[in-house]
Amino acid sequence: MVKNTKNILSNAWVVNILCSIIATIIISIATAFYKKINFLQALQLLVKTLLSWGTNILTFKVPIYIIILVVIILIVVIEIYLKTNTSKEDNSPKWLNYTRTRYKKWVMKWEYCLGYNNKYNIENVHPICECGCELSVKKQHNNMYHSNGIFVCPKCGNTYPLLENSTLEDFEKILIHDINTENYLHNL
Repeated sequence: MVKNTKNILSNAWVVNILCSIIATIIISIATAFYKKINFLQALQLLVKTLLSWGTNILTFKVPIYIIILVVIILIVVIEIYLKTNTSKEDNSPKWLNYTRTRYKKWVMKWEYCLGYNNKYNIENVHPICECGCELSVKKQHNNMYHSNGIFVCPKCGNTYPLLENSTLEDFEKILIHDINTENYLHNL
């Protein structure tokens, strides 16, 4: 509640409007003291004026055809809005949902990044565990020392051999080929 109040009071529009209202009230009170106006009579006159404005607004005569016309226009506008909002199709390529697959002993995951030339680049290609958790590189696991290291899942403990750069390059070539030939239905 306090945070919402701070957010509201930090808005420039709210501050300007509140300052104007407060300044008007202060000037009105100062003018009333200066001209020696009776507060009760002034308050009574203000309430009567506000009530008369309210009753004039609420008893304003509007022909029924205007009300029907406004309702019909509102319905048409809402229908147009709903149709244009729901009919928007996702024009992005279907292969953008293809972000992981199995390759030899690993489950591989990657991301797409839209480049300046308006083409997608494949980035951050890396192996993950079958459970979906990121892998850690360990030199020692289960009292065994691995000279080159080993991938270990911190969640389920599955182990995978390390990847060589040439294997990653080969996988990226296969990935690009699968996307170009639309052979990417086996997404995990």
